Amino acid sequence: MHYLLTTAESYEADRRASKDFDIPSLVLMENAARSAAEIILARLANIYPTKPLDSLRVVVLCGSGNNGGDGYAIARHLHEKLCVAVAWMEPTKSMSKETFTNFEIVNALKIPQVILMNPDDFQHLDFRQFDCVVDCLIGIGGGAELRGMVVPLLQKLQEYHHSGKWKSPLYSIAIDCPTGLDTTTGEAHEVCFQADLTITMYAEKIGLRRNAGPAVCGEITVASIGTPMSILPKVATNARLEAGDIRRLLPARKRETSKFDYGRVVLIAGSVGMPGAAALCANAAITAGAGLVELYATAFHPMLLPEIIQKPQPKTENGTLVPEAFDALLAACRKAQSVVIGPGIGDNADTITMLTRLLAEIPTEIPVLIDADGLRIISPKSILRSNILLTPHGGEFHHLTGIDQEEISKKSVECAVDYAQKTGCTLLLKGVPTIITDGKFSYWNCGGNPGMATAGSGDVLSGIIAGLLAQSVALLEAGALGAYLHAAAGDWHAEKYSCETLTASKIIECLPHVIPH
Repeated sequence: MHYLLTTAESYEADRRASKDFDIPSLVLMENAARSAAEIILARLANIYPTKPLDSLRVVVLCGSGNNGGDGYAIARHLHEKLCVAVAWMEPTKSMSKETFTNFEIVNALKIPQVILMNPDDFQHLDFRQFDCVVDCLIGIGGGAELRGMVVPLLQKLQEYHHSGKWKSPLYSIAIDCPTGLDTTTGEAHEVCFQADLTITMYAEKIGLRRNAGPAVCGEITVASIGTPMSILPKVATNARLEAGDIRRLLPARKRETSKFDYGRVVLIAGSVGMPGAAALCANAAITAGAGLVELYATAFHPMLLPEIIQKPQPKTENGTLVPEAFDALLAACRKAQSVVIGPGIGDNADTITMLTRLLAEIPTEIPVLIDADGLRIISPKSILRSNILLTPHGGEFHHLTGIDQEEISKKSVECAVDYAQKTGCTLLLKGVPTIITDGKFSYWNCGGNPGMATAGSGDVLSGIIAGLLAQSVALLEAGALGAYLHAAAGDWHAEKYSCETLTASKIIECLPHVIPH
């Protein structure tokens, strides 16, 4: 699991490293520089395979804070292997103690320097002379508001990139984060440093993964700085899953076992006009490992797997569930290990009223996932229970909350956490990234691809999560793991075939390739 830190949490981690483990900041700076230098050397050898390493020219842009100190130390580590120069722009009196220490070492080693104290000095910095530029100007403390000499410097770099006049590409590396990016909000200045690779220290920052972050960070890798990893769970409120977490979260299967050990999913979904949504959800649930899946619907799609238990229900004039189905549905829900309400049920008012009543009667120990049309049973004033997982996309979340969709997009984490805290439910807010939160801790899913923007994809996600819930995976973790597997299956297809040919049914077909033995 990769923990993700806000800017404030990053500073708290540094504080704890110093306070609880007596690790001096100079040691952390040295560790960061050594790790970053190793990554830079390996990357440049890969980017420029035909050039001797000692012929590569690198310029390190340094500020006066600790990010600049990292830069001076990185330059020192690269000095023996590459042609390195340092460009700096603030008086030495502005430097932190640790930064000044490394600055003096750079002087002692006679590493070439370009001093940028006014715009006229920019004529001495010709990016055409270099193969790589390393951004150590500000770091995580800068945010999206830039001022002073750093703005024209980044403008010069941006103009160079856009001019198309260089003989070879200038590979761009940011240390901790690109200058001009807010590492909490992901908002970026218009001349934000554009990185091909961002080497972030200790743990990823949430701003690297949201809003403008992915576009300006390029590839993201984490460098060790020697801070104990035991600090992370104490300070972080966000994380994203990785492949190694799948087996940890999935319950182990015993050799002597039966279908009843892996749970019953009760799926209340579909209608005469939309039987496909229910079929996709049901097929995904059984493929994700549920012991058995019962589909309560008024119509059944011919692609429904034979393993799905069909429970035909009486229908209204427009093909949706009738209110009289209440007793049968409640009896089924009481025997379930997980319940799904919503995919394809339609918008009939009587059906929605009946399902609203049903939700209130389902025992609180049974997890209930509500998606798609089922979200109509939730009002903006609903106080929900802790056994409920809502899975809206941005438009549905707008209807639930009244929050403007642009704000939802920019502040998805904050909006999701606030909603979960106020209502008491767990929320999976679909987007880039997808946020899964109970209001106390949030998982991010940063996987997936544009091919997954296809009809029925959300129904498949609901089914996967329902299958995990039936196997006794906890609500928050089931949402996170379901989103991870859903995205991983889509990515598997996109890599092997293409985004354009991806359909919801194929996401289900790809699940066996991403769920480990």
